[in-house]
Amino acid sequence: MRKNILLLTFSYFLNLGLQSQTFIEENFDSYDAGEYLTLQSDLWSTWSGNGSGTSEDSFVSDEQSASGTNSLLCLGGGSTDLILPLNNINEGEYTVDISLYVPSGNGAYYNFQEDTTPAIGWAFEIYFSEDGSWEIIQDQIQIANGNYTHNSWFRMSHVIDLINDDMTFYQEGIPVASLDFDSPIGAINIYPTAPSGQNAMFYVDDIYVYKSKEDLEDYVNGSLLGNVSQQWSTWTGNGSGTVEDGSVSNLYSSNGINSANFSGTECNVIYPMGNFTSGKWNLSMKLYTPIGSGGALNIQHDTLPGASIASQLYFGGSEGSLDAGGTSIANFVWTDGEWHQLTYLIDLGNDFTELMINGVPIYSWNFSDEATSMGTGLPILGNLNFYPNENNVGNGNFYLDNLTFRRTDLATFIPYPLNAVETFTIHPNPAKDIAFISSEINIALYTECRVYDTSGRLLYDHQKLLEPNSIIQLNTTKWPSGLYFVELISNRANKTIKLIVEGN
Repeated sequence: MRKNILLLTFSYFLNLGLQSQTFIEENFDSYDAGEYLTLQSDLWSTWSGNGSGTSEDSFVSDEQSASGTNSLLCLGGGSTDLILPLNNINEGEYTVDISLYVPSGNGAYYNFQEDTTPAIGWAFEIYFSEDGSWEIIQDQIQIANGNYTHNSWFRMSHVIDLINDDMTFYQEGIPVASLDFDSPIGAINIYPTAPSGQNAMFYVDDIYVYKSKEDLEDYVNGSLLGNVSQQWSTWTGNGSGTVEDGSVSNLYSSNGINSANFSGTECNVIYPMGNFTSGKWNLSMKLYTPIGSGGALNIQHDTLPGASIASQLYFGGSEGSLDAGGTSIANFVWTDGEWHQLTYLIDLGNDFTELMINGVPIYSWNFSDEATSMGTGLPILGNLNFYPNENNVGNGNFYLDNLTFRRTDLATFIPYPLNAVETFTIHPNPAKDIAFISSEINIALYTECRVYDTSGRLLYDHQKLLEPNSIIQLNTTKWPSGLYFVELISNRANKTIKLIVEGN
């Protein structure tokens, strides 16, 4: 049976004609191992265009995998020559990730084509030798070289800036080379070869293609986003270039001269991310609210707006709030008139996400949680939704800059423990004039502290960012001697500690 990998193409009619936006997630797990790839996939092709199910094709394998169960086996000595068309992408910054496994005594190879039609031009080639070295060739000249490890999966990432015509090459997240890239991204060519006289055998897995940066610097001030970029859309899907759209502004910027402005009661903007179902992602941006203004941002489980909202963020005035799991699960301090760095660390495989604001962990939760109901959706990274929010501030208006979206490694995440409150202690206990609340967690925690007497009367309610090695101080001098209940709430968990006050 023919199966489709995840391929999403968003089309917009611009004044330059029909444009399209492509996201790809290919892990080969939806295919049958032992069968030809192009007979099962509508996306892959062969160099000749008519080699499906022949020696020009290749087999899906369950012998090795970087994730899931399957990968693509690439065996040299034959005529295998596969093409993954990439739609001749010609604007913005894109990242292309490819994971490889090369058994000992073998080499590997792939190249990027300048057009979806093979042989129009080679953007670059990369050879992996039997001795564990690799080299990048461009225009028949070695541009860069390095080393890799046999019998182990490794990821090669290509961050391609089509505005400035350059590419930065990463190996396992570390930049190792840069080169000119002055053509569209046409296709990936998987061809099992190696340097002359060497054996070629390798496996390919986890190919991702996605737009990874939006800094708005290449657009004209006052332009509507949908008129200048094929990436942006609106909630209705047909509001680009209308009052539903956002605009380019040079009034505020985090760096450079431009940012995106979202204002007006009808503004409702969508930034598709591709319906990714696996991988570890770093989603980062900067937001700015003018004095007395507010905004809202949500992450959705589908590129179809409104199908499933993963989390909802409100900000502006002096505070902000985060909704997930059908309730408001965290509050945080917000200052108008300043740029704020937001970072979402998302691990789809482990259904985990964490929000950090200005480097401070705010909350972590299951990514599949629904924001607006108690239900659970799917751990799918679909789109971002930006819209002005007037709640509590009276004026919906905010700015966005430096939006980046990249695969990452979980080792770079700062885990924010769900059971953080279990580490809280109170001392001295019993207390006379003062009691201190502290935590052993070595990261900052937004914590709410409530104190009740035995009748249930609330005596104290305070929220605080509890920094590492800092404390919450309770003044007990005005509390009569007796038993009190101290409730500590942090990261969707709570703990109640009995406090005895004596001598008053």
